[in-house]
Amino acid sequence: MTNPFAVVTGAKVSKTGNKFPEGTHRVVVKACKLVESTQQNTKYFIPECQIMESDNPSVRVGMECSDSYGLNHQMGPANIKKFAAAVCGISDPANDDAEDRIAAYWSKVRAVEMNFPDVLLDWVSGDNPLGVLEVELWLKAESRTSQEGRAYVLVNWQPRDTD
Repeated sequence: MTNPFAVVTGAKVSKTGNKFPEGTHRVVVKACKLVESTQQNTKYFIPECQIMESDNPSVRVGMECSDSYGLNHQMGPANIKKFAAAVCGISDPANDDAEDRIAAYWSKVRAVEMNFPDVLLDWVSGDNPLGVLEVELWLKAESRTSQEGRAYVLVNWQPRDTD
């Protein structure tokens, strides 16, 4: 008799999480990960958070949620930069010097000189610095529909304390 679970051997596994529900939420960053998708041929930056407070009555405090940003998707890099700016207390990531300010802020936190891409690489490292520091942020999640008719949730990250 053939084992019915033989098909499980070698299966590709990826972690999927709860997307952020609509509303304004205060969250604690639990981890950031870099995950490679062989099916979509891209890498995803995934901030994982725990909701501490919400204006949405259907949201349970303590609920864990995440978002994902494809590095080669149209808005992926911009969304990663918005998240990074919020982590570093920068309220205007569109400012020309935002990347330098993020690098300077995180270089002080880690007591080592880093450039902007190195900061992001540090966040997805095994050290899990954002989870260890329990960084708190605000975010507003809104349901939207793309021009192609695809439903998605737009997450607007904001620092807990602004610069």
